[in-house]
Amino acid sequence: MTLRAPSAFVLAALGFAASAGSGEPLTYPIRPLEPVVNVSLTGDADVTYTPPLGTPVTVSLLDGAATLGGRPRGASVADVGLPNAFMGGAHGIVVSAFQADTTFQSGATLLTDIFGQLPPIPSPVPLVGAALVIDIAELTLRLDGPLSSPLTAFGSPNEFLWAGEAPMTIEGSINMSVWIPSQDPIGLPEPVPFSVPLSPGALTGAFSGDAVSTTLDVGVEALEVETDANAVLSINLGLLGAAGTLDVELTRLRLLLDGSFSGVNTTYGLTPAGSGAAGCGMGPELVLLLPALVWLRRRRA
Repeated sequence: MTLRAPSAFVLAALGFAASAGSGEPLTYPIRPLEPVVNVSLTGDADVTYTPPLGTPVTVSLLDGAATLGGRPRGASVADVGLPNAFMGGAHGIVVSAFQADTTFQSGATLLTDIFGQLPPIPSPVPLVGAALVIDIAELTLRLDGPLSSPLTAFGSPNEFLWAGEAPMTIEGSINMSVWIPSQDPIGLPEPVPFSVPLSPGALTGAFSGDAVSTTLDVGVEALEVETDANAVLSINLGLLGAAGTLDVELTRLRLLLDGSFSGVNTTYGLTPAGSGAAGCGMGPELVLLLPALVWLRRRRA
């Protein structure tokens, strides 16, 4: 999926950020070589065998699990008061736009031996070990409203944490296929789309800089969504020399996202941090930023 042109909301958000302070919104393209976005999938499926004569038989397969990894692309737009109102981080941060599009190179087995609980099916092609495979054709994480947060000094000079909530959307599409040993995969003709709004969704991150550039890190951790992706794959057993049909219906698919998105902007740098408090200090504000602190430590692990 290519990065979309700025929407009316994004343009309005940029105006909001510019008017909220004397800073300039800066764009931070996501670096393509950053760590992968990890997506854990869990889901259920119904499998139905319809013989030429007789009553169809359905079994439910529950709690399949798989993990996929992909690399993101996209950009963030944020205002921290640069060039003249950064004030050692006291301006805070307004993330007015964020979109990350992630592609995945392979699929993952969600359920195995999916026909094993059905009555024996006469077939010259063994059906034992058939698997339900899911791959994410595209996945987009998008901020739908501005996110504001204080910047709290942490670690090295000119390094800050932030965290906040704002409306977000997770959308994309999946491919579903059945893999029968010694046979070509049997899949749906088109990907199945899904779109899930989050009101609000949580983001955490870090902001840092040196004399020539600034870096914005955006993180998501254990962001869980129940998708609306439902699909039915029908298999004509006549293609395997048998009789009847097999229907595989995906009835539930949940995604759990973990990832970090880092971008660099070279329009401005930060002046060397002096002694004394910078940003919002290490006082009570840090309690609000504990998710960002946990995320940063795990990212560096």
